[in-house]
Amino acid sequence: MLEIKNLSKSFGRKKVLENVSFTFEHGVYGLLGPNGAGKTTLMRCITGLYPIKKGSGEIVFDGVSTAKNSDYLAKVGYLPQKFGLFKDLKVKEMMLLLANLKEIPKKEAERLMEEAVELVNLTDRLDSKVKSLSGGMIRRLGVAQALLGNPSLIIFDEPTAGLDPEERLRFKNI
Repeated sequence: MLEIKNLSKSFGRKKVLENVSFTFEHGVYGLLGPNGAGKTTLMRCITGLYPIKKGSGEIVFDGVSTAKNSDYLAKVGYLPQKFGLFKDLKVKEMMLLLANLKEIPKKEAERLMEEAVELVNLTDRLDSKVKSLSGGMIRRLGVAQALLGNPSLIIFDEPTAGLDPEERLRFKNI
């Protein structure tokens, strides 16, 4: 369970989130709202990319404050709205690098990488350089890296942007 408790976030004088509270139980949720409503900011707070100032709320995952849980980020998979990769690496190299950054043990990394890449239908591109991939393939690789390591919490920001209808259906089924 993920709890957002009275979360506020400002950038300078601009308040983006103000006392946001919500409990996400097991399941799939979608954040809907106009551009500039704070959806991405909320996701970045949840993933720890934006720090939460003391007194500006709290995020609690499985009963423990994320501020006090050093293992929290290992349980999170995240696909940002704008996803970048090292374009001169091969898909396999990129995924293994990301597995290393996620501190996935080497003996498990290859198997988990292959599973994630298979889920997004990119197995045939493992030896291709990232720069040779289409925009939709890069997005699918982003989904694969978010799934890498079977995280307990997966956060996608605009996950189907750039995907064709067939791949959108595949994503929905994942």
